[in-house]
Amino acid sequence: MKRQAQAPVRVRDRAAVLALLATCLLIPLTACGPAPADSSETASSDVPHFEGPWASEFHDYYVSARSDFERDALRDGEISDQEYAEMTTRMGDCLKAQGIEFSGFTQGGGYEIQFAPWMGSDRANQLTNDCSQSSGEWSIGALHQFMKVNPNNPMGGLPG
Repeated sequence: MKRQAQAPVRVRDRAAVLALLATCLLIPLTACGPAPADSSETASSDVPHFEGPWASEFHDYYVSARSDFERDALRDGEISDQEYAEMTTRMGDCLKAQGIEFSGFTQGGGYEIQFAPWMGSDRANQLTNDCSQSSGEWSIGALHQFMKVNPNNPMGGLPG
């Protein structure tokens, strides 16, 4: 049986993401923070009032949410284990449908993917980013990790 060579594994390191987001606190650029929502943008009257140390981030991600699942997960200002598990399943299902192998998230929030060499790393990264958006990983996964690392958010922003 002929074995097909695996393409290099892409590792997403949540620590690197956290460092990048911390930079956003120091540089007042509008490009930092949640991506703009699509045409189904949430009206300001529909946005819940968030409280607690991560209220601002929940608000921003809620306003930019792309699905009812994402809004439902964010609505109470907490990310439950069940919501995180569902997001993980959605991420895995999306990647699998694209022909990308996903083995789940590490304790630090990072992950690895494997893809066929014919796909190429640029295409695999784009598909992975698309799945991150559609599954809610970009918000639910990020907030889950941020709150785990920095539950009290003493600086009033993303952890550094």
